[in-house]
Amino acid sequence: MEHDAVSSDSADDRPADMYSGFVPCPPEDVTGMDIFGVCSSRDALGIPADFLGGNGRIKINRYLRGISFVAIFDPHRGPVAEPDDFRSIPLEFYRHESAVKNSLADFNKTSLQDLSASGSEWLMVDGICMSRGVRRITYSDGSTELISNFIGRHVYGVKKVLGKKGVPFKMETITEIDVDLYEERFSMFTDFVLRRYGDKIILNCACASDGYLDKDGEYRQWSPDPRKNLEA
Repeated sequence: MEHDAVSSDSADDRPADMYSGFVPCPPEDVTGMDIFGVCSSRDALGIPADFLGGNGRIKINRYLRGISFVAIFDPHRGPVAEPDDFRSIPLEFYRHESAVKNSLADFNKTSLQDLSASGSEWLMVDGICMSRGVRRITYSDGSTELISNFIGRHVYGVKKVLGKKGVPFKMETITEIDVDLYEERFSMFTDFVLRRYGDKIILNCACASDGYLDKDGEYRQWSPDPRKNLEA
């Protein structure tokens, strides 16, 4: 696949009519967007912005990655985590502030507050993370809460934070979510997004794939070794 025809260094090098039929009269105003989903939803906005002339037209104000709507309505029973609790974990994943913020939102149950205060007009949402279920944390006093199970490094981070804080707990994976609980939480999430965003909601029918685009734009197959996929 050839990529030399499009220069990422300067828009002036691009043919004047190269976006004809793709971006008719792109608006000058910046549109605020939140994403509640996974990277395929994020990239659906990022790739057109980079390659179809829309760069700067859409601003992602809040990206809640791989968070389950089943978990976000649980009361938070554990200790309140702080940013440094996750930043101090010796994992490349937590060198990125987006990962820190995402873990805080899921564990502290602040996702709805974050979306409410984002200032965005639009929401893009997908539900692919639901296929991996949730984790249930049980504390020593018998109280429980759910966290999302889509990102393994996030689950690892929560375990490390609870361990450092000296909080006894047990954690179990729930892939078969109770139907009544699922329907209740889906209804609550639907009510929230309709009140928050009105009709400015984009549903992305995201699904798993056999491969990915690497940093050079080449298609690669996922490795059967999941540790190698973390480096992709």
